[in-house]
Amino acid sequence: MNEPDIRRPRLTRHRLNFGPRITASAPIVELPDAIRGDHWPIRPPIPATFPPLREVGRSHSLEHDQTHRRLLASLPEVWPAVGVSELRSMRVGGRHGWAVTPDNVVVEDISGRGSNVLAKARDPFLPRQSTRLSGVTLLLCSEFAQNNYGHAVMDLFPRVDLFERSGIGYDAVDHILCNIHPRSRPTLEQLGVPLSKVIWVDGSLTYRTDRLLVTTFPGLPMFMAPWSVQFLRERLGVAPLGSHRRLYIPRRTHRLITNETDLLRILARHDFEEFDPGRTPQLSKRTFAAADMIVGAHGAGLTDMIFSPPGSSVFEFIPSFYAKHYYIAMAAAAGIDHRYILIESSMQTSPGGKRGQLADTTVDLDVFTVALEEMIAEAT
Repeated sequence: MNEPDIRRPRLTRHRLNFGPRITASAPIVELPDAIRGDHWPIRPPIPATFPPLREVGRSHSLEHDQTHRRLLASLPEVWPAVGVSELRSMRVGGRHGWAVTPDNVVVEDISGRGSNVLAKARDPFLPRQSTRLSGVTLLLCSEFAQNNYGHAVMDLFPRVDLFERSGIGYDAVDHILCNIHPRSRPTLEQLGVPLSKVIWVDGSLTYRTDRLLVTTFPGLPMFMAPWSVQFLRERLGVAPLGSHRRLYIPRRTHRLITNETDLLRILARHDFEEFDPGRTPQLSKRTFAAADMIVGAHGAGLTDMIFSPPGSSVFEFIPSFYAKHYYIAMAAAAGIDHRYILIESSMQTSPGGKRGQLADTTVDLDVFTVALEEMIAEAT
C-alpha cells in the first residue's frame, strides 16, 4: 500500500508575515477620483507588425503544429498607449512591487499580467510590516525583474524612458522603489536613475506613499515594443568586442539540453564559440554587439541580442511545452532575423505549465544541422 503524499507547507519569512489581502484589481481609469491625480500620456496606440514566424525543421506532429498555431495566433496587432500617472495614498508591497489602493485593489495597468494579476498571484497579501514614504515616490518595479535579467530588460528598464518623457524629472522625486536583482543595478545607473534615491524592494515591507508615480506596462506581456529596444540601444550603446562572432548561449539551470555535448561539436565545425552571459555579465552587451549569429535555448541568456547589429541572425530552441514569444518579439523589435525549432520537452504537461518551464529538452541534431547550414548560407 502506498504511503499518503503529505507535503508540509514551506514557511518563509514572507508567508509568516501575513498582512492585508488584495481583494480585487482594476485599471487606473476605474480607480476612485480621490486616488487618481495627473496623467502624462507618452505614446499613443500604434500598429504592431511582425515578420512571418520561421519555424525550421517543422515536425508533422499535431502537437507541434498546434504550438506553432498558438504562437502565430497570439501576435498582437496594436501596441497599447503608454504613459505615467500620479496616484494618491497608495501602498506598494510584495516582491513584485504591486501598487494597491487603501481598499486593497491592485492596479492592473502597471502589471505584465494585466487583468489576470490577481488570478496569477500565488500570495495576494501585502506584508504586515509597513513604513511611510512622504512626498513623491516613483515606482520602478516589475514582476520577475527581481530575479530574471530578461524581465528587467523587457519590463522594467523601458519604464525609465516613459518617466523621462513625462518631463517630471528626478529632482521632483523623493524616493524610487525598485525590485531588480543586484547584478542589474549598474545598468539602472547607466540609464541615469539616481541610485541614492532608490529603495530596493524585497517583499518584506509595505510602503505607504503620499503621491505615487507609476508607468503603464511598457509594451505587452511577452512582447517588447520597438521603442523600448531603441531607447536601450541609444542609452546603453556599447563598443563591440570584436566582429562577425558566432555565439552559442548555453543554459546552466533548468531547461537543460540533454545532448548539448553533441550539439557543441556541430557548432564548433561552423566556428561557433560558447558564451555564457551569466558568468561574465560585464562583457555580455559588448559580446552580443559583435555577433552576427546567435544560437541558444529559450531563456534570459538571449536577452542582450538587442545589442547585436540589425540584420544579425538568431536561432532559438523553443521547448515544445514552454513556447513563449519573448525572443521572437525582441528580435523583431531589434531588426534581427529570428528562426526557431521546437524541441521536445522531457515532461508531458499542459502547454506553458510550470513543469514545462522546468523540463529539460533534446535537440534533433539532424534537423538542426540542416537548418543551421541554411541560416549560414542565407547570411553569406
